[in-house]
Amino acid sequence: MHGRIPRMGALASSGLLLLAAALAPAQAPAVNSGGVVDAATFRAPVAPGSLVSIFGIDLAPAAAATRALPLPTTLGEVSVSFNGVAAPLLYVSPTQINAQLPWEVSATGAVNVTVTNSGVASAPQSVQVAASAPGLYALEGRAVAINPDGSLAAPDGSIPGYVSHPATPGAHSSCWPPASDPSIPRASPETIPWTSCAAPPPCRLC
Repeated sequence: MHGRIPRMGALASSGLLLLAAALAPAQAPAVNSGGVVDAATFRAPVAPGSLVSIFGIDLAPAAAATRALPLPTTLGEVSVSFNGVAAPLLYVSPTQINAQLPWEVSATGAVNVTVTNSGVASAPQSVQVAASAPGLYALEGRAVAINPDGSLAAPDGSIPGYVSHPATPGAHSSCWPPASDPSIPRASPETIPWTSCAAPPPCRLC
């Protein structure tokens, strides 16, 4: 009987440690300085309506992605706001989030972004917003251009997992610019054309 007392004491100590860990306050997420960039170019500034990537630590409890439309403003217990305006989300993970910068955000100057993970908010991080931020998405080192038949404009079989063939001279190909242009109709979370923007690499978004 006496020989079991140390073991019981050890079990009790382990239980107390687990209880303390469970009751400890959640780690606050943190957005890196300069960690909000255009999702296609990985550079600042960013533009209203464009897709952005947010880098930091403890941004989400785990990786989660969605292709549902309209895009949700909460994903995997994570939400993001720019100057208090909720951002539609495509992908979240502990170190990276992909989101759409809300159209309602000011088109010029500094904007504060805040990430909330499991009810705990990050300190605001400043990001520069411009009226436009031209760029093109890339896949396996090539600009993403879509042929009329829906295939990628690239040499046959050059991009694993995707159907591709070279563009035909004179034919129209579509490229998806990440940023807004006053002459282009606005893309809302309901009409974003991307189907793979929440996927892992080689997609430049993740």
